[in-house]
Parts: sequence; structure tokens; C-alpha cells
Amino acid sequence: AAPGVVAAGDVARWPNARFGGEVMRVEHWDNAIEMAQAAAARLLAASGESALPYEPVPWFWSDLYDRKIQLAGRSGPDDEVQVVAGDVAERRFVALYGRSGRLVGALGWNRPRHIIQWRQRLVEGMDYADAVELARSEPLHDLPRLGPARPDPGHRRPRLAGQGHRLEAGGVRL
Repeated sequence: AAPGVVAAGDVARWPNARFGGEVMRVEHWDNAIEMAQAAAARLLAASGESALPYEPVPWFWSDLYDRKIQLAGRSGPDDEVQVVAGDVAERRFVALYGRSGRLVGALGWNRPRHIIQWRQRLVEGMDYADAVELARSEPLHDLPRLGPARPDPGHRRPRLAGQGHRLEAGGVRL
């Protein structure tokens, strides 16, 4: 972008340092609101002062009939994926995504409270191996907080459909 020009909304693209500088475009109304706030902060920053970079943990949710689907983070086709809670066949589970040793995503089917907890760990930058170990050693409702609850300054939601990934486990395609 040209100096002094900012963009916001679900058609804007930006490099997200939280995900290795991946250029993202998140088509979700919640992200558009958060991005508009970040753009306004950048435009209103005092001369010589810089605004915080917009580095959200993308997030989306959808209610489809009796299913609540949520994804926090950014999944990719080459990510390591492990179901760490629940049962895929019952369509009630949590799966964690790892890339280069980092936790990069958490997918939940009918586990909304748990994805909120994993989203906080994504904000904190948790290692993938540590996340899997924690998930397997603690019931999800007992996961310890990693620090004070603090808002992610640019935290919002991508859509799963546009990412072109499908999850299949135990012969069940979701």
C-alpha cells in the first residue's frame, strides 16, 4: 500500500506476522469490524507514533442445523492434525493443527467453549507439541490459563470454506 493509505473490510489483504507474514484476506463480518478499528487507529496515530500491527488470530463460526463449527487460527493442507478430544464419528470433537512446531489452528465441532480456550493459546503462541500434550493430559474444561485474559488487538475470523481443506478421520468425512 502507498504511505498514508489504509484499507479495511472483507476485501482487504494484509501480511499477518503472527502467521509468518502470510498474506490474508478474511471474509467475515467480525474481521471487517476489527480491521476497521485497526485502520482508524493507524490513521489517528500521532505524527511519529506507529499503531500496533494488525495481527489477529483468525476465527470463524457457523451453525449448521444441529452442528456448531468453529475454527480459530489458520489451517493449511500440509499441517499436522490431531484430534485431541471427542469423537469424529459422533461429530463432537476438537482437532489441533500444527506447523513448524507451532500451534496454528483449532477446529471444533459442537465444542464451542473449548475453541475459545484454544484461541487464547493461539494468541499466546503455544508450541504444537505442548498443546497436544496439554489437551491429552487435562480435560478441556480444566485447561489452565496461560496468563491474564487479554484481548488480542486484532483477533478475528476467517471462513473455513474458502480454505479448501476437509477433515477426514476414521473413514468419516466432515
